[in-house]
Amino acid sequence: MSDGTIGITGGNTKWFSYGSLKVQGTYELRVCAVLDEAVRLGEISSWDYTNDRVSYTRSNGKPSTYLLDFKVVELDGTVRYIEVKGWQREDDVNKWRAARETGLTLDVWFLKEIKYEEDRLGLKFDSKNYVTNHEPSARTVV
Repeated sequence: MSDGTIGITGGNTKWFSYGSLKVQGTYELRVCAVLDEAVRLGEISSWDYTNDRVSYTRSNGKPSTYLLDFKVVELDGTVRYIEVKGWQREDDVNKWRAARETGLTLDVWFLKEIKYEEDRLGLKFDSKNYVTNHEPSARTVV
């Protein structure tokens, strides 16, 4: 859309730039900074804004695919995914169940979890929708 938003199921989300990435909404923007800081502190190996998908069945019985948000590589090489949500929608539980049933480790972060991680890492988010005291790092793409 010409105003910087895109149509998604259930509403519109504005796109933001984080380094070379384009992410959906301020929550995803904030998670980028959290994950970069976790890499900088040696808590995780790497992360990526992923195009990984999982097939699932909608509550109306129709098949669909689910685009995972973030892929995180832990220090031991294991992988987990983070789904970032503003609120829970009807089919979200079906998506999350399908991801976990395929053997993926999936964490769901709402604003509460994002704020917890920002506080833990000393990151601040200002009213202009940018993370302060933090610059995007050169990350290793997984």
